[in-house]
Amino acid sequence: MNTFTRHYANWVVNNKWLVTLITVALIIAAAMGAHRLTMSGDYKIFFKPDNPQLQAFEAMQKTYTKSDNILLTLAPKDKNVFTRSNLSALIELTDAAWQTPFSIRVDSISNYQNSVADGDTLHVDDLVKNPQALTDADLARIRNIAVHDPLLAKRLISENGQVTGINITLQMPGKNKVKEIQQAVKFAKEMQAKFEAKHPDIKIYMTGVAMMNYAFLEATHNDMKHLVPYMMGILFLLLLVSLRSIQATGLIFLSIILSIAAAMGMAGWMDVILSAPVATAPLTILIMAIADGVHMLSHYGHNVRHGVSRVDAMKESIESNFAPMLFTNVTSALGYLTMNMSDVPPFQTLGNVVAFGIMVAFFITVGLVPALMLILPGSSKIHSQEESKFKLMERYQTFFLNHRYKMLFSSLLFTAVVGSFVTHNKFDDSFHEYFDKTTEFRQATDFTLENLTGVYLMDFSLEANQPGGINDPKFLQKMEEFSTWLRQQPEVLHVDTFTDIMKRLNKNMHGDDPAQYKLPETRELAAQYLLLYELSLPYGLDLTNQVNIDKSATKLTATLHAVHSTQMIALEDRANAWLKANSGGIIKSTGGSGAGLMFAHVGQDNGESMLEGEVIQILQISVLIMLAIRSLKLGIVSMVPNIAPALLAYGVWGMFVGQINMGVAMVGVISLGIVVDDTMHFLSKYLTARRELGQTPEDALRYAFDMAGIPMWISTLTLVCGFLVLASSHFAMNSDTGLVTAITITFAALTEAFMLPGLILLVDRKAKI
Repeated sequence: MNTFTRHYANWVVNNKWLVTLITVALIIAAAMGAHRLTMSGDYKIFFKPDNPQLQAFEAMQKTYTKSDNILLTLAPKDKNVFTRSNLSALIELTDAAWQTPFSIRVDSISNYQNSVADGDTLHVDDLVKNPQALTDADLARIRNIAVHDPLLAKRLISENGQVTGINITLQMPGKNKVKEIQQAVKFAKEMQAKFEAKHPDIKIYMTGVAMMNYAFLEATHNDMKHLVPYMMGILFLLLLVSLRSIQATGLIFLSIILSIAAAMGMAGWMDVILSAPVATAPLTILIMAIADGVHMLSHYGHNVRHGVSRVDAMKESIESNFAPMLFTNVTSALGYLTMNMSDVPPFQTLGNVVAFGIMVAFFITVGLVPALMLILPGSSKIHSQEESKFKLMERYQTFFLNHRYKMLFSSLLFTAVVGSFVTHNKFDDSFHEYFDKTTEFRQATDFTLENLTGVYLMDFSLEANQPGGINDPKFLQKMEEFSTWLRQQPEVLHVDTFTDIMKRLNKNMHGDDPAQYKLPETRELAAQYLLLYELSLPYGLDLTNQVNIDKSATKLTATLHAVHSTQMIALEDRANAWLKANSGGIIKSTGGSGAGLMFAHVGQDNGESMLEGEVIQILQISVLIMLAIRSLKLGIVSMVPNIAPALLAYGVWGMFVGQINMGVAMVGVISLGIVVDDTMHFLSKYLTARRELGQTPEDALRYAFDMAGIPMWISTLTLVCGFLVLASSHFAMNSDTGLVTAITITFAALTEAFMLPGLILLVDRKAKI
């Protein structure tokens, strides 16, 4: 490697213009693919096509009406839905909601198809008509029906009658999901604004699947629009203050911009679809590319300040840094490529894009940056505030060598204690909590959860053995038993079941006798009641959202409280076990389905696959380190400071949070490659002093601190600040990832300072090697 790097360094400094032209041409060719990038706001992008929960969900939507929706939650300031003015406003908004693009159904308490008996005749009509003509007794009657009807209470009306909802069911063509979502939501927002302007005493909150998809789109757009400029501005200032060289800072940022352009352009050529996680790729490449530039130009500046010519200083910097930088970039890229073990496609894409960007940044740093540095005029001195920093570093070296074992064993004890809290973590999240409380979607969803109904749905398709089988009394009885069992579960807020319709119809057809609120006794009666009811329903409010075409299956929907993924999966398991044990062969079911359940399962599966990926990555990197430094004992020792930062970060997370979402689960894999960067640069400089300069272990440590210490702390500061900017994202997957990664990198720097040197001295005691 030494011979190769020497020849390579000579080639770069002797062919500056050629290197510049070739590099720029290749980057332009790659960057031209950026125009092919497309954006997606469909939450289904988080699932592989063969995901069993996605397949079950899509099968459910093919059988019944699609569940994409916008839920308008109306909160009158007088806290009483059942006034003439509020009901008139509700009817007005219900009628307007039918104009929403792609709407196929609109449900509210005003157009709820209330059935009443008149002798042998069944009357089915809107629950609320002409509110201004209603008497106080009429209002009381309507309220009583609404808040006690199991099909409405805790679904479209709160139990206290203070809040109501309008559910708009959408069926989008799917030709351009982004534009379709934007079109529907834009109309809904304009409708909301007009309504609130006309009715200032009623506040509207909008949630639902379409609003969640739109929130994903906004998160992607906002992170790309705001975080990248903020991060670049902060990091530019940090580097300028640290390096005190406009040229060096400018070249580092040029390498960053070109690396991002090449990576995102290549993503375009590969037809990558942008999502909220993938939108952070430029940020991550930006952060990762800085460390290389800092090491390369700090070393160059150190040589220039000690009287070495610019050309020789650059040659020596390339020779010294090429191997450790290649190693650390390869390991970082491997870390991101390990994200292909994730069960979430956007994370796989993110890993591939960032891995490519990291390697592009490496080649730019060892090629274009040195070439341009030598082309630019002037002394190009890089100060790094070196005199004061070296004095501080020398004081620390003396302090460390005098207290080496105290610091080593104290750091090991601290790691063991804090790391033990890692067991307090569990893979768990709630998909509406992906968005922080400042976002409109989160605020609307939280209000709806607290005041009206749940947004987490678990659907069950219950199948009979033959066409028309849902009218069989035995089938209806088993379905009623399952509905009763679900209502008794602590996670369940509301159950929407076909049996409630049949019980109401049976009561209607017996003169509205409350004692007859029970299931029909024969199949023939049930079939007659159902036919009579369906013939009475207006267009758009039929039962296709609950019953399939040949009446062989019906959908039961359990609306859940604000549960977390572990609770949702536990409920699904109990429900499936109940059906298996109690259906008696009368009911067939493939189990629960729903968007929330899909996220719950993929979060669990992703966490487990990332644990496996991290173990594989640790083994790969450990072997690579041993081969690179040609030392078995130092390679084994290096595993400790490489593993400790993630262990400490997850320990701190377990102490204060304890909930690992899909983003946090990725941090161990992401950060390991970053952590190894410091370890490799420190070991590389230490072994150079030991093998080439013949220094003692203590002197070699001083040399390693002198050569790698300052660049390590500069890169650590910039990395931590960079990931803290990412932590300001309003999207929890990105913000939590940024925060935990910043914590990990901080612990990595402290580990390199307190633990690694002590471990080296513990195993390397020979005067010479």
